[in-house]
Amino acid sequence: MIKKILILIFIISRVSFAETVLNSVAASVNGEPILLSDIDEFIQNGKKVKLQDLSDDIQAKQAVEALILQKLILNESEKRRVGTSPDEIQLYLKEIASNNNLTIEEFKLALKNENKDIESLKNQIKVEILRRKLANQIFKEGISISEKEINDFLNEDSIDDDSEKKLKLRQIFLSNKSKTKEELVKKLEEIKKEFKNGSSFADLAKKYSESPDATDGGNLGILTENDLHPKISNAVSSLKNNEISEVTFTDNGAHLFLLVDRIENNLEANKEATETAKKALKEQKIERKMKDFFAKEIYQNYSIDRKY
Repeated sequence: MIKKILILIFIISRVSFAETVLNSVAASVNGEPILLSDIDEFIQNGKKVKLQDLSDDIQAKQAVEALILQKLILNESEKRRVGTSPDEIQLYLKEIASNNNLTIEEFKLALKNENKDIESLKNQIKVEILRRKLANQIFKEGISISEKEINDFLNEDSIDDDSEKKLKLRQIFLSNKSKTKEELVKKLEEIKKEFKNGSSFADLAKKYSESPDATDGGNLGILTENDLHPKISNAVSSLKNNEISEVTFTDNGAHLFLLVDRIENNLEANKEATETAKKALKEQKIERKMKDFFAKEIYQNYSIDRKY
């Protein structure tokens, strides 16, 4: 009987050792391990990564480096008290889906069909949001934009003919991929009612719109009348400031438009263009500084150990 127990213990210990080997530590950040199972989950190609293969497996090495950077960002965010909310992650998911001309449900189904894990994607989105928040916290206050940079940007961006009439618009867009025309009209009429009852159009756009500009409250910026799609031009031509259009259909779905302002003088248009240029230039500088920080500086603040 004792012999059988000893054999059983030996078998169990061998299984446990085998599992440990299969899930060995590939790297660590400040002592926090990155396991082979973490790499498998990150890649999600159905294969099991082995420790001895890491030096030759380019995809696995890229996954390890991505996971190292994730841990660095999570650690740096905790140190600086930067966080995310479920709503922010959901909004980011919605934006990805919209950029692929999909509703959020269609996007989730597409992930499932490709055997991709939505929770793993949410984790990557969380890290990306934290990365951007860190960048804003670290760099935004210390970035200046010169008048020359603004003028150069505006010249490259080719300012519209001053004689053209300009409009500042916001929109709420719903895709026709998963809804009938009647369903689109019903939903947008409900949204119009919310607006008339006092809700902010920008907030409604963030909540309902399926266009990439939803995160900015449906802001389309300043547009010249000649650049508008004929259907859109017709929808907004008779609107007064802060009025909302009727439901307008285009090839991809249905829209509501809010006329924020009709810009009648060039001074106002140029002022708006200058502010847009400042914002774009600031974002460009932040992006460049981000690359330097997240490619070099952040690595110097933590202990990193690669096992290959």
